[in-house]
Formats: sequence, C-alpha cells, structure tokens
Amino acid sequence: MSLGDTETRVRITDLEDDLKDGLIFKMIMEKMSGEVVSLPCGDIVSSKERQKINLEFIIGHIEDVVGDEGGSKPWSVRSVQSGDLYSIVSLLVVILHHYRKLGSPVPDLPKTVKVTLLRMMKKNGGIQYERKAVNLMGEEEPGKRDGFDTLIDHTPEKLHFVKQSLMKFVNSHLATLGFIITNLEKDFSDGVRLCLLIGSLEGYFIPLYEYKMAPVTSDDKMANVSLAFRLMEEAGIPKPRNRPSEIVNCDLKATLRVVYSLFIQYKST
Repeated sequence: MSLGDTETRVRITDLEDDLKDGLIFKMIMEKMSGEVVSLPCGDIVSSKERQKINLEFIIGHIEDVVGDEGGSKPWSVRSVQSGDLYSIVSLLVVILHHYRKLGSPVPDLPKTVKVTLLRMMKKNGGIQYERKAVNLMGEEEPGKRDGFDTLIDHTPEKLHFVKQSLMKFVNSHLATLGFIITNLEKDFSDGVRLCLLIGSLEGYFIPLYEYKMAPVTSDDKMANVSLAFRLMEEAGIPKPRNRPSEIVNCDLKATLRVVYSLFIQYKST
C-alpha cells in the first residue's frame, strides 16, 4: 500500500506498525481533504509519548471530520497505538466511507467483510472466551434487502432452481459465441461473459480493445465489469445496486441481481 504524489511517497509494509504514530493518518486526511494538518509534536517523532500525543490529536481530528459516521467507534488511541488491526481497519474504512459520500475518488471496497473477534477475559479464576461476528465495512444499510436476500437466507432449497433458470437463459445467448457458463458467480467474475452477454442481447459487437478478453489482474476484471455496468445503463436497465468489485469477488447475490435484471429486460428475445 502506498500513499503520495510525485514529490512524496510513503510505502506501508506493516499496517499494524506503520500507522500507530499518526503520521500516515495525517497524510491520508491531507490527501483526501486537500488541507494541511499539523501534528502537535511534528511529523517525525520517536518516543512513544510523543507518538501518543500525535495519534490522539489526529484521531480526534478524524472523528470531528466524519461526525456521526463513526458509529460506535471501535477504536481508541490505546488500541491503535498497540497495533490492534481491527481498530486500525475500522478507522480507515470510516475515512473512506466519509470521502466517498463527498464524491472523492476512493478505492472500491466490498460492502461486507465478516470477521470473528475473539475476546479473552479472566473470570472466576479462569479464562473465558467471547466470540463476536462483525462486519469490517461497518453496519449494513437498513431497508436494502430484496428477494435474493430472502431466497438465500430463508428458502435456499429454491436457489438451485433459480440459478439453473438464469444459466439456461444466459447460455441460450452465449453458446453460439463459445462462452457457456457452468458456475454462475465464478464465470461472470472476470466480466468477459457479462460484456459478451450484453452485446449479444443488444445486438452489437463490443470492440476487443474496449475490454480484456483474457483478464489477469483484479484491475482488468474490474474494468470489464465496470464497462458492462455502463453498457447496462446505456441500454436503459436500472443501475445495479451492487458494485463491480462484488461481481469480481464472486458474490452470489450481486451476480444473481445483475443477471436477473438482464433476464427481466430480455426474457422475450
């Protein structure tokens, strides 16, 4: 991970260690806001006491900027300085969410990254463990559930039928191009078949220089899926509620929603 411009470039090699003196957080805030942030003890400090003062200042500054977006704030000066990864990632995610809402160009992150936190406590002369599942990306927005959430969460026995029906629709258009699918979420994850499917449904050929026919990197796949999303909008299909990264990451619900929107639009063709 790197941060900087042509004059200054800082490369982060250890997230837990490199962010605990506050300097990287300061640089992130300066880059995102375009405003200079001055740390009380200066940028380069070696003593833990001065690092703590700087860290306390910059975390307070971040909390003032993001306001209530921080939610329960699962971080503290102590936890960040001790290198607690959950605290550090949570703070970075809040910063990204805040500036995305302001329209700043920030990395496209998945909506859900579930992890299990393990907390050890001394009780009654022994050690007890408490496990808690949390979403690193913050609380999910309420009121966004749809039929696919219900299908997967409550009637998974019907999922196979839905997937087979959508795959039959897709393959009826892709078979002539030699790009049939056998696994709905994985086969669409590189964006190639999605672009080909839209072109076939709309009756046009997408020039090969517009997308990667043999994508290798995640960036290649993201570019393909992003192109497909733009083509869908141009065809009058409502903008997908999911992000391209969720298709690339083989998210089943995201893939089902996108393919189903194409099925509804073109099922009679």
